[in-house]
Amino acid sequence: PLYAHPSTRRCALTPPFCTACIYKLLKPDCALDAAFTAAHPNQRPETCPRSADKSSAVGGRALGVGGSGEAGGSIMGKVFGGRVLCVGDGDLSFALGLSRATGAAVVATSYEARDTLARVYGPGCVEGCEGELGGGNVGYEVDAVDLVRTLRKALPGLFDDRNGRAPPTFDAVVWNFPCTAEEDGQDGQNSEMERNKALLRSFSASLLPLLSPGGRVVVTHKTKPPYNHWSVVEQLEAAGNLKCAGRVCFDRCLFKPYKNRKALDKKSFSCHDAEMYVFEKSTAPPGGLENLGLVKMTDEVVIGMRDAFVRGKGGAEAGNGKGKKKRKKGRSLQSAQKHARR
Repeated sequence: PLYAHPSTRRCALTPPFCTACIYKLLKPDCALDAAFTAAHPNQRPETCPRSADKSSAVGGRALGVGGSGEAGGSIMGKVFGGRVLCVGDGDLSFALGLSRATGAAVVATSYEARDTLARVYGPGCVEGCEGELGGGNVGYEVDAVDLVRTLRKALPGLFDDRNGRAPPTFDAVVWNFPCTAEEDGQDGQNSEMERNKALLRSFSASLLPLLSPGGRVVVTHKTKPPYNHWSVVEQLEAAGNLKCAGRVCFDRCLFKPYKNRKALDKKSFSCHDAEMYVFEKSTAPPGGLENLGLVKMTDEVVIGMRDAFVRGKGGAEAGNGKGKKKRKKGRSLQSAQKHARR
């Protein structure tokens, strides 16, 4: 099932109807849903009113992102838990945003060396993260496919000397937009698809010793071609140790000051189509994302919202999820959804 955070949905459905958030929820493809994209051309994420809202920069409580200020007190806190390992965190900004939004104890890691991050993104990115999370919680040259060994080398203080150097365990292990690094910022191309699939499978095996008994794995990725052909769920579930509990529409405003970056490049990229794939151990009971406060985005809800916005009506009508599932003209969001799942 697909879910959304209530503040994302509220921003999309409250006048003046944030186009950036509408696209996060509906993910229309201009080639497949010309009627919608003609009525509502996409806009840059900075146009979302929450992007300029300073009240959500630390904890986001004014918009319902935070909560008690303690891990687990917010919706995202319930998803991620109280102790989180961030892997491959570009400029380390996601770890900061997650810590601020949920109050979780976050360990931030990068595949790159400290000097490399400082050179590419500026010294403030490493100094700011180390200052806020603590130097003992920020590790460099940590490899997502060799986590225990490289994490021990980068952050030996996390390992328990009294128990045979046992690795730490986390309530969540998170990797946003995993991808093999390519020259000229050409990440995620079709030519590298099999390498990226293998990367995800190796990551799923590497993280298991670090996952607590009730822990989750969260992999965020784009869903438009070619990324929909990566079969993220299939790769993470391949070894039989993990199962997908659901997907959550990715909303960067929930994790300020996070900015998604290309590998070793200050440039960002479009992520309105991105989803957080949430996995649990295969032995976990079903319904892992139910009753956390997330909004379920069923096909009926999505199609109903799409129809209401095409007719120029938002708000209550778009939010009630009552839309016709069959149309005689054009290719609808319903057909776009089927295409994206192939």
